Amino acid sequence: MQWNISQFLDPNLTQTSNRKDESNAALSKFAPPIPPPHALIILNQPVCNLKYLKTIWANAALKICADGGANRLYDSFSILQEYDSDAVEAQRSSFLPDLIKGDLDSIRPKVKQYYIEKVKYIKEKQKQKNTASIKSNKIKGVTVELDHDQYSTDFGKCIAHVEKFERTNMKPTSPRLDILAMGALGGRFDQTIASVFQVHNELVKFDDTKNARKVYLISNESVAVLLIPV
Repeated sequence: MQWNISQFLDPNLTQTSNRKDESNAALSKFAPPIPPPHALIILNQPVCNLKYLKTIWANAALKICADGGANRLYDSFSILQEYDSDAVEAQRSSFLPDLIKGDLDSIRPKVKQYYIEKVKYIKEKQKQKNTASIKSNKIKGVTVELDHDQYSTDFGKCIAHVEKFERTNMKPTSPRLDILAMGALGGRFDQTIASVFQVHNELVKFDDTKNARKVYLISNESVAVLLIPV
């Protein structure tokens, strides 16, 4: 199993714009690699540098805030406040997660209300006869899901949702989504250890670790992975 965090952080690599051009085989082999399909989970620690957040966000198939992670996402754009309050809202409204999940004891009421009421625009392809068009469908509100399970951390609950997403939205033969967990390092020591333990739990689910998903724990200072003994 190979680990390469840089493939998720390079703004020149995207899931859509850099696909190999099958019509030009001679040039396609020189095309930059496409980042592996992945899910982004934001935990309750400061969000990474906005430059990296934007790159990871743009390519993520699924974006989830774990309870207080919604506060961190909301606050990450406040640094722009001194320049232009309209710019803050424009940026913040462009980063609406697919789900906020957990026991919801950390998310601030103001933040919860903001995401529940915010309008999302989902672009969908529609086929009409021999042509295909893109239509923006308006969906009000980010889904906020309360989970009372006391035997699982908010991180674990979000990973469970990733698994559910894979079962319902992806082919059985599709590769599992890698997980990038922002805010998984730093803060209270017990929370950091819980994040590491959660990654271990992901590995032991599989008899063949080659089929296990990769989970990256990210902070502003560090990236951590759990190495698999050979």
